[in-house]
Amino acid sequence: MSLYTEENTAVLCVNCTPGSPSSLSAIFDALSKGNVEIDLVQQCFLTDDTLALSFCVAAEELQRALSILKTLKDVKANAEHGLTKFTLEGRSMLTHSNVTAKLFKALSSEQIKTYLFSASATKISFCIGKDDTTKAVKAITEAFKL
Repeated sequence: MSLYTEENTAVLCVNCTPGSPSSLSAIFDALSKGNVEIDLVQQCFLTDDTLALSFCVAAEELQRALSILKTLKDVKANAEHGLTKFTLEGRSMLTHSNVTAKLFKALSSEQIKTYLFSASATKISFCIGKDDTTKAVKAITEAFKL
């Protein structure tokens, strides 16, 4: 298993009411045309027909992304900046069902808040406050014996 970090990350949380597949397309199209690179996309449609979307951008692209989103109808966006993105990955995660639980136990033991979390069969990525980066690296490397 390997651990990577990327500093100077921001998380955007976007709500669009009413939400629709065309709303999602409009958001991604506008960000793409504005040359905003996005990562760790999480999306859901809520029962009240609100589209909820969260994703990461590089800190230097945050103001541009917010400006673009402000031009879109029925879209509201909030951001958290000064974050570090972590990625824990490895094929061994395929055979260990407790990786997510172990990760959150390690982070919670240090009272580290996560702002965005995404997981697949071989990779977990998440964002935390940059001031917690050193504590998180220590807690994760100890928990997973990296």
